[in-house]
Amino acid sequence: PIPLTALVAPGQEVDVSVQFTAPTTPGEYTGYWTMVNAAGIPFGQRGKQLIVKIVVQQ
Repeated sequence: PIPLTALVAPGQEVDVSVQFTAPTTPGEYTGYWTMVNAAGIPFGQRGKQLIVKIVVQQ
């Protein structure tokens, strides 16, 4: 989990940044993220996952 440092009001937007360590093998990777509230219940656009595509080159 990535905890937020401040409360976010309904309808408010927030930027979240993360650091990754790239896989050691070149290729295309896809990550599927789900945002959840403090109780672990998914929220967002109808519970859709955020898709993160990563390309690792040599």
